[in-house]
Amino acid sequence: MDTQKEKEKEQCKLVICVFACATIPQYKNEIKKIEETWGARAIKKNVKVIYFLGEEKTDLDNPAKYIYLKNVGNDYSSAMDKQNLGLKYIYENFITDFIYCCGTDTYVNVDNMLNYINTFDSNDALYIGGHGSRRNINDNSLYFHCGGAGFIISLVALNAVYPKLDDVTEEWPKICIESNHNGELFTLYPSIDKSCDVALSYYLQNIIGSDLKIIENKNSFFGCNYKGIVHHKSVGMFYTCCNNIIDWKTLISCHCMSSSDFDEFTKILEEHNYYSI
Repeated sequence: MDTQKEKEKEQCKLVICVFACATIPQYKNEIKKIEETWGARAIKKNVKVIYFLGEEKTDLDNPAKYIYLKNVGNDYSSAMDKQNLGLKYIYENFITDFIYCCGTDTYVNVDNMLNYINTFDSNDALYIGGHGSRRNINDNSLYFHCGGAGFIISLVALNAVYPKLDDVTEEWPKICIESNHNGELFTLYPSIDKSCDVALSYYLQNIIGSDLKIIENKNSFFGCNYKGIVHHKSVGMFYTCCNNIIDWKTLISCHCMSSSDFDEFTKILEEHNYYSI
C-alpha cells in the first residue's frame, strides 16, 4: 500500500456519489436544485457530494465537485459507468466510512442519513437501502436496493468490489445473457443489462457472500417522491406508491423529485425542523 497516497486522501464520514448529466437542461437543472437544497445542507454537515458526468464538458467547472469521466456518454446506459467509476474514484481519493449512490432526481435528508449510519459498525460489509426488488440471475433470486431511492455501502464493501469496478460494464450484459435460459429475462426486464443497481448488488453478493449484511429499510428510503408519487418521465408512467407510509420526519431519501418538489420539501423540512429527528 502506498502510504503517502493514503495520507493524501480526504477524510469524511460520508461521501455521496451522484450519477449526473449536465448536457441536457432538465438534468442540469436537477444538479442546480440539489446544490440549492440538500447539497447545501451536506456542506454544512461536512458531507462530500460529488457529481459524475459524461466526458462532454460543460460550464460546470469545479474539479473537486464535477468529475467528467473519459469515454463515458450521457445516455441511459451511461449510469452504469457513472456509478461504478464514481465508486472507483471515491475509493482512490477518500477515506470514508460510508458511500451513498443516487441520481439527480433524488432528495436526501442528510441529517437523517448521518444519524442512521451512526447506528451501524462501519467495519462490517454493509449494503443499506430500501424500496428494493428482485431479479432472477443465474437461477438465483437476487435482491437489490432500487437505485432511485439510492443505497449506502460501507467502505469495507467497496474494498471488496473495487477490483471489479472497471469490468462491470463489459461483464454484466454477458452475465445477463448467460442467465437468460428461458428467454424471459430480457422480455420482462429489457433494460436489465443497463441496471446499475442490480449489477452492483450482484457483485457485492457474489464477491462478499454471506458476510455481506443487507439492510432493507422500507420506511426511510423511497423510490417515489416525498408525496408518495412515482413519475417515470421516460415512459410516461404516473401513479401513487408509498403515500400511506411516508413520514417526512424520518424519511432519509426519496426519488422522482421535480424542481418544485425540491423547493417544497426543503421548505417543509426547514419550517417543521425535520432535520435530525
